[in-house]
Amino acid sequence: TMDGANVEMHEMVGDNNMFLFGLRAEQVMDYYQHGGYHARDIYNGDSRVKEVLDQLVNPGPICCHGAEFETIFHSLLDNNDEFFVLKDFASYVETHVEIDRAYRNRQEWLKKSIINIGHSGKFSSDNTISRYAAEIWNISPVRL
Repeated sequence: TMDGANVEMHEMVGDNNMFLFGLRAEQVMDYYQHGGYHARDIYNGDSRVKEVLDQLVNPGPICCHGAEFETIFHSLLDNNDEFFVLKDFASYVETHVEIDRAYRNRQEWLKKSIINIGHSGKFSSDNTISRYAAEIWNISPVRL
């Protein structure tokens, strides 16, 4: 999704070399400001979402007793899915179809991989910590 470091990664590698899904920040803000998001509508309207969520609370291959994941189930439905997980579900599934297609095209996948690897240095832990230290924490290295 387009938040955090993913925004910077996207700027570096572009649409063709990154798989994005879900709501954009401005869409999320619109829901927060104006409402209109109802997780239960998605649960009741998308059989895939209903099947996944029901597996969280019904005994079966994921849930042995019906209580292990009740907190997640109720958080998504009773608390109206504050992180829009259910809203992003269909986009997530569609994006995985696109990923599968790209992966089956060896040349395309290798090209995407090389481009991403080539731009990954900016996101190394050393670089990230140095940038945070200078730009956010306003501290500098101590020379011994």
